[in-house]
Amino acid sequence: MQQIEKLRNNGRSNIHFLHGSYNEEIQKLLEMRRKINKLLDELETSTAKDMNDGLISLQNLLESDLKKCTRLQDELKQLHEAIQSITDKDTAEFFIAWQKCLNTIKQSETFLKEKSNTADSASTFQFNMDIGQYLYKLTALAMRQSPDQIFSVANKTEYKLEIEPMVIWSRGQINCVGV
Repeated sequence: MQQIEKLRNNGRSNIHFLHGSYNEEIQKLLEMRRKINKLLDELETSTAKDMNDGLISLQNLLESDLKKCTRLQDELKQLHEAIQSITDKDTAEFFIAWQKCLNTIKQSETFLKEKSNTADSASTFQFNMDIGQYLYKLTALAMRQSPDQIFSVANKTEYKLEIEPMVIWSRGQINCVGV
């Protein structure tokens, strides 16, 4: 009778322990989730900053190109007007304006050639899909280990195993913990 009562009390203790252990593990799971969320938030913030920095850099480059285009276009327009307004009598002034015009045309052609050889200004980002693929493969965030799956090696004792026709010598005793 005492053994049954002891077994019943042990069963109640085990149930109480099981619930306490479960609650601890749930808290660990929630803490792991908070850490993962924090890491994802940090990655998102870092990526958004990199994207913004790239946008600003590309925008500055494009604005610089636009300013250069505008400057070259204005210079060509002014030189064209200057050449048109010069009379046949002032050939020295005409020659100077013509040389400036040729120089500006050469700068414009070089600029156009440089910009036509560069790729389109649109940037794209290659997202790292490793995290998502890894998460899709998971079936759980933790794995249950039953007490009957835990083994320990204790006491260094020698024993002899005989398997015909071999003899195997080994050290150690294997104790199963649990059922």
